[in-house]
Amino acid sequence: MKRYLWEGCDAGQALLELVVVMPLLLVLLVGIMQLALVCRTNLMAHMAVRHAVEMHWQGRTKKQIQAEIARYFQRYPVMQAQEVCVQWKSTFFDETIEISIDPPLLPGTAWLKKKPTVTASLTVAREIFSLNRLPTANDIRSFKRKLNESR
Repeated sequence: MKRYLWEGCDAGQALLELVVVMPLLLVLLVGIMQLALVCRTNLMAHMAVRHAVEMHWQGRTKKQIQAEIARYFQRYPVMQAQEVCVQWKSTFFDETIEISIDPPLLPGTAWLKKKPTVTASLTVAREIFSLNRLPTANDIRSFKRKLNESR
């Protein structure tokens, strides 16, 4: 009966399996943590855009709203280094407030070619029949031009 040197020695096999499986598990763990950061940033951006609309309804200026949204994100330690972009898009009938922010990246995700950006927007209808919201001549010309283009 022959005996081999590696017979009865499983420690090497377990170490080899650990070396093969551990990098895959680490990549999976970092991916899950990065996804959690992106989802959290998405939720915070949607809450911030609702907050911006509330301030808009209260009559605050765009600069005041932008400063308040920046302070809103500064309250969270993870988001302090992130830059917030607040944009307004106005048409005759409605106004859209859009917030864009880059979520924080984990150190292991530096290989990403394009950084993820979270964008949240909310459209608010204007009061058409209010006297202080009467359309200007440029608004009417623009509306007429868009109607003609749609035909």
